[in-house]
Amino acid sequence: MRTATPSRTGDEGSSRRDGVDLAWVVAACSAGAALIHIAMISVHRSTGWVDPVAFALVGGFQLAVAAILVADQASRRLYQLTITVNLAAVGAWVLSRTVGLPVGGHAGSVEEVGFVDLTCAGLELAVIAISARLLLAGAQRVRLPAAAFAVVAALGVAAAASFSPGAATHGDHGGAAGHHGAASGESEAEHQARMARLDDQRCDRDLNIPAYWDEAERAGVDVYDGGEMPTGDDMGHAHGAAATSTSTTAPTVTGDAVLDALVARTGRSLVNEGAPVELVEELGRADDATYDAWVDWLRTTGALSHDHAVGDPAGDGSGPGGFVHSGHLGPQPWVAITDPARCAQLAADIEQARAVAARYPTAADALAAGYDSSTPYVGAIAAHFVKFPLVDGHFDLEQPEMLLYDGNGPDAHLVGLSYFVMKDGAEPETGFAGVEDRSHRHHLPLCEKGDGVIGPLTISDADCAAQGGTRGDGSRGWMMHAWVVPGCESPWGVFSGSNPILEGGLGDAAGSDDGHCAGSKVRSRYGLDELPAASAAD
Repeated sequence: MRTATPSRTGDEGSSRRDGVDLAWVVAACSAGAALIHIAMISVHRSTGWVDPVAFALVGGFQLAVAAILVADQASRRLYQLTITVNLAAVGAWVLSRTVGLPVGGHAGSVEEVGFVDLTCAGLELAVIAISARLLLAGAQRVRLPAAAFAVVAALGVAAAASFSPGAATHGDHGGAAGHHGAASGESEAEHQARMARLDDQRCDRDLNIPAYWDEAERAGVDVYDGGEMPTGDDMGHAHGAAATSTSTTAPTVTGDAVLDALVARTGRSLVNEGAPVELVEELGRADDATYDAWVDWLRTTGALSHDHAVGDPAGDGSGPGGFVHSGHLGPQPWVAITDPARCAQLAADIEQARAVAARYPTAADALAAGYDSSTPYVGAIAAHFVKFPLVDGHFDLEQPEMLLYDGNGPDAHLVGLSYFVMKDGAEPETGFAGVEDRSHRHHLPLCEKGDGVIGPLTISDADCAAQGGTRGDGSRGWMMHAWVVPGCESPWGVFSGSNPILEGGLGDAAGSDDGHCAGSKVRSRYGLDELPAASAAD
């Protein structure tokens, strides 16, 4: 049996009118809050299932309360439950804007206060206050016109908040695509403030050496919000992952002969197999001021775009060729990680790869393990020792297909790992945790049979055919470098296609030092003057 509305005590006529009027205000405010919560379901769909479900449950409850009140079916228990649920909703909102919620798509992140959520919290507070009054005996009479005005105002404000420009991107705090710096209407100060908050939340700083973050910041390739929000002062401009330039020729001449040569070499690197190697060697000979000018040029021209082939604009292997280091010169794009679980997984993968690398400190160890010398030492990518039986369509962190050394002889020291996956079409999805481990292709004349490679790069066409193989064009061979050897970490990123530490002088010093890229002439450029402790002890 329905319990009488609390306000129906004392004078029956005035109390009844007073109770009905206030109930309609509660219904309007509850319906307004429900409208906002329901509108937020689709906005938060990219953040996981917790947020949309929570919005749906709270919004559904608030809408049901409004319907019950409009039908004049209120009870003390309904008002008590309404107060409890709305207090919980407001409490969750306060936590999300002060210390961060422990669960959900923005777990641990302090979200910004906006017009949409502030309006919703205000409506919920009104529901709490008026419901509490209706639970008290002897409430003052409120005239119908005033209550009617409150009803219209509550619904109007809720509608305005739900359909405001900020509502469409409200769910994109700290990680989901949707905020685009100045494009989202925020000022430069707001943009920088939000970046500072994300910097406090990110957990990926230890996944690269400090030199990388300096390089990435200057080049504008360390990005936020799923890659949509660049760092630095150039809000709204595309850098790094967002750049789209596919020019194969040098753009504007700078007037500096050395820099012009570097710029020209960069353009040729998109279509010439040897140009990236020559470019890194030339960067090693350039002074620091010229190198800095080249990095600035990369940023302003969009030359850091991650195109895998000029002849393959779709990036899916459908184009005619050009499978070189395109998009891998300079600091590689990196998307800021704020999820501790993702950071922990990627850190564990990198540590596992480092342990694998420790098994093969010299080329002699590689040869003993069944790896064959495939290429001599060249700048940027080192000497490749390949274990051809491992080259197939599968990624195995414990079984790198290639080991990279600083020289050609058995006393050469390891500088990195390379994983080689044979795959038609687009870039492999398997690999290290996350999206930072981008692969690249070379136009290599491999001898392939099925999903594997059956001979060294020097195998003749006749020998390849005799073993049932065919000469490939490299379009199926996806390589991913992992610069995990202490002292040889790449300032362009742990997974960068080229490593500027591997300049020509390093190959000349192979076998004459204790490894760890001690012979590189550009270590000081990247703040790497000190060698790892293990090297000093050797």
